Amino acid sequence: MRIVTCLLLVCGLLSLGFTLHIAGRTTLVPAAILALLLIPLRRTIPAGFLLATAGLGSLALLLMPVIDNILPARLMLQGFLFAGILVAVFVDGLLKGGAPRRISLALSVLAVVVLMPVLPYPSTAPPLPPYFTGAVTQLPEGGVALVAPYARASRGEAMLWQAMPHPAVNSADPPASATQTALVAVEQGNPPTLDDAERQALLADLNRWHVVAVIVGPMSHQDAAIALFTDLLGQPPERTGGVALWHREAEASSDLKFRSSP
Repeated sequence: MRIVTCLLLVCGLLSLGFTLHIAGRTTLVPAAILALLLIPLRRTIPAGFLLATAGLGSLALLLMPVIDNILPARLMLQGFLFAGILVAVFVDGLLKGGAPRRISLALSVLAVVVLMPVLPYPSTAPPLPPYFTGAVTQLPEGGVALVAPYARASRGEAMLWQAMPHPAVNSADPPASATQTALVAVEQGNPPTLDDAERQALLADLNRWHVVAVIVGPMSHQDAAIALFTDLLGQPPERTGGVALWHREAEASSDLKFRSSP
């Protein structure tokens, strides 16, 4: 069980990401440093091993190709498996031990209850503009559509919309670029100043990816995003199906580097 406990702790530490997030804010404190709290238990749990594993694992999640596409939070799926194994062994030991049956059953129920989710499970229905279930099929076959909000781990609405279009239309989150930086800044309430250098960088992205349409759906600071693309493209959008839509002349093929979406 010592191995299972170590695996649970490793998954827990890695699931925190590279740095700690406290009260909704990203800090510069490495998450692996939490392994130092286990030093008093070093006779039972190898704190040094956990610190090294968490530190190197965090760097791998941040820098190593392929592995850097893993979402750290999802590592707790494996963590819950190890937690379930520990609970099962604990309950089995209680039932087979010499403790009174009532106490054993009470502790067993308590061990299961603490793993139960909060009910009703908190959830919200994401916005689904009608455009993505119908009119999107009018885009040119083989074209590339740039969709805002920018899809990332904390914002999955655009990934849902991108699953709706017909296969002839390519829509994906843009790779690291001026466009990515601008879209994230808009969502955070800090829209970029569209000077000549910024304008040329954004237009270069659109031309390089052969974007045939720019689509702005429901998002934080949507007006700022619409204003940005209206200024960039030199024309107001077409309002249709709950989105703002701009059409562009571009070739059907694209060198847009698709990434696995979180």
